[in-house]
This record gives sequence, C-alpha cells and structure tokens, in this order.
Amino acid sequence: MSVEKTIDYYLQFIEAKAGAIQIDADSKMHGLDWPKIHSMARDINVAIWEIRKQLGLHAKENLLDELTAMLDEHPEQWD
Repeated sequence: MSVEKTIDYYLQFIEAKAGAIQIDADSKMHGLDWPKIHSMARDINVAIWEIRKQLGLHAKENLLDELTAMLDEHPEQWD
C-alpha cells in the first residue's frame, strides 16, 4: 500500500473513532463509559503514531505509554 493510502486509511480510522467518542459522550446522561473511551483514545494514538511513522516523523517511542498513563492517572480531567 502506498504511503498516501496508508495515511488516508489511518485518518479515516481516527475520524471514525473520534465520531464514536463524540456519540458515546453525547448519549451518556449519567456518566461516560471510561473504559470504552480509554480504548478508543488508545486506538487513535496508535493510528497517529502509524501516520508519523509513514511520514518518517519519529515520535518518542514511549509516547503512547505516557499518554495512556496520563489517562489512567487523572480520569477526572476528562469529565
């Protein structure tokens, strides 16, 4: 697959996940499904990392782990 098609695939994936998060947030009256949102956010971060890799932009190797830890440590920030 060409770099352009790979990047387009990941951008569509990110768009779909972001839309799912928005729908989930809009539909919850009494609280958000944090495990589901956490999983979708992780998927988005992986897709972004893949795009950066395709473009030759080398992000910190442990950036995904750092972002996940941040979400785990302070979920109240996302209320």
